[in-house]
Amino acid sequence: MATLESARETQCGFGILAISFSTTFWNIVKGAGKYLNKMKTRSQVVHKQLQAPEDFNERVRNYLINGPNRSEICDKVVVAMGQVNIAALLIDSGIEDEKLRNILHVLAQRLKCLRLQLADIPKLLDLCRRIGASELTAVRALMVLAGENGSQLELLGSLTPAVEVLKVFCSIDGHFPRLKKVRLVHLIGHVAQKTLEELFRNCPSLRNFELKDDSSPPHNLDIQSIFQCSHLEVARLPLLLKNPIALCKLSSLKFLSLHSEVHWQRNDWLLTVQQIIYAKQYELEGICFDGTYLRFPLNLSVLMLARCTALTEVRLSHCELEEDSNQPLPLPFGCQRLRLRHCTLGTFNLFLESCPVLQQIDVFNCKFLKRAKALSQALAKRKTQPILRPVFIKLSESPKLELEYKKWSPEEQLAAKPWLDIEVLKKGYVPFSADMPLGTIAFRFGQAINSLPAFMFEPSYPSSEDFKKELEELESGTYLPRAPPAGASN
Repeated sequence: MATLESARETQCGFGILAISFSTTFWNIVKGAGKYLNKMKTRSQVVHKQLQAPEDFNERVRNYLINGPNRSEICDKVVVAMGQVNIAALLIDSGIEDEKLRNILHVLAQRLKCLRLQLADIPKLLDLCRRIGASELTAVRALMVLAGENGSQLELLGSLTPAVEVLKVFCSIDGHFPRLKKVRLVHLIGHVAQKTLEELFRNCPSLRNFELKDDSSPPHNLDIQSIFQCSHLEVARLPLLLKNPIALCKLSSLKFLSLHSEVHWQRNDWLLTVQQIIYAKQYELEGICFDGTYLRFPLNLSVLMLARCTALTEVRLSHCELEEDSNQPLPLPFGCQRLRLRHCTLGTFNLFLESCPVLQQIDVFNCKFLKRAKALSQALAKRKTQPILRPVFIKLSESPKLELEYKKWSPEEQLAAKPWLDIEVLKKGYVPFSADMPLGTIAFRFGQAINSLPAFMFEPSYPSSEDFKKELEELESGTYLPRAPPAGASN
């Protein structure tokens, strides 16, 4: 009897194991089936990516044609229609007028983003007017794509009067629409002078403006009328401009970048940059300069940065820097950070002489003259200056400086720390402004500083007003000691 019970238990155990094994095997088969269904060859994936827009448009078109004849279009479809050119879906689509009217009624209330080709703007506006639909008042972001030629961009004022973000990826030479609420305008392509002037006049709320024209030869546009955009805070423009001084009349301007991928001529770009720096010398807080398209070495003194009382950060990339002690100092007294990337230079001495309060120097992938011992010379220069803290120098992918620093003994490195605090960064360090386009000069503006800093002296020390008065007296000669009268005894 015991043997029979034992045999039954053994059979039951085998049965449980068999069921467990079959369940596990079936789960593995189902998982493999799902994996095989998802797995596709590279050619199939590429084909699907290429065909995705057409398939997507076809699905949306089928939904609009065969869907319910009412205005209850789901939110996902409305959002999806903001990612495609809806003119191709609605114009000559075969949709009944009543259903088309319902669709446009829903889009007028809920469509936030719109994409159109330039030539489709009048077609879509005519369609709305033909079936009695109102304009697309809910649209806040509009993208005008390149396609067939068209010059009726001004109709956007009637089609999308409440748009706030406008990006145009084609050349325009017609009238610019009146858009009172637009805050951001990006134009990628050639723009006629008349169109540009109408843009400044018709967009009083403009905050962010970008104009990128890669045509060759470049067109020197006149931006004298940009002062009408009194709320403009960010501007990205071509490097070659007429009347760039008009930009400096914008009191709200916080960021300005000038860009050109054509080789720079000395007289062309330098005059533009000098005018801006001179006019904004009290508000300029930071400057980024990429000299990829410079055909000659750059003497930083010609930019007249030493006059900029608010400037605290200078970034230079792809520049061959030359030193000239006979020229004015390259940096202002109050500059705190100097960042060099892909530059060629001799020493840091002129930079240190310009700004004794310099706190940080970043050196990424820079080349130094063979005979120059830049760190040793910087240390010697720093020891002659009254300082509050050492200069923090970060080195990355600059073999000559790294080799010079490694030759210092640990005692020498420790002894230099009160003046130079040097750190060699590991590979993989992400340098500053790595995402800034080549051939760009960028300015950052802030609150004006048009007076000397107030130093915290003891009450017995003379004030800055006293120093100024004494200097004026010395210049006029009234403060010079008088000669003793004749016959006076010693």
